[in-house]
Amino acid sequence: MFALVFTVDEKKYGLDVEDIISVEPAFDVEADVLHPMPFVGWRDYQGLYIPTFDLNYAINGSCVKHLFGTRHIIANCQFGGKKIKIVLVAQGLESVSNFTDDLISGNPEDVYRTAKNNEYESVVLVNITEILKEVLFDYE
Repeated sequence: MFALVFTVDEKKYGLDVEDIISVEPAFDVEADVLHPMPFVGWRDYQGLYIPTFDLNYAINGSCVKHLFGTRHIIANCQFGGKKIKIVLVAQGLESVSNFTDDLISGNPEDVYRTAKNNEYESVVLVNITEILKEVLFDYE
């Protein structure tokens, strides 16, 4: 599997690229305080306002710093048996790396799994749906 590798608190994490639609510079998000963190608001994506979540907050409970390198990851996740689009605000994006199945531990349904690439770089793979399951909502 290929994963987009990023850093939170000097630890490397990865998101399955099959879930990712695009990675873009961070744009304005329309704030909304009606839902709990890590939800931060709404982003206009191709004329559709989609929910935006702070990926750092989802992982470690501290908000992402909006720096020059901050990115919006447009991704699909599962909610109520269907795929929905979401935005993940992230920083510290590094690269896309290949992780072979024999070097990934844990079940695909787990929130976190450990993986190593061919260079034996260790990364924690994040299941987007599972890490956000308490705060996902139907917005369409």
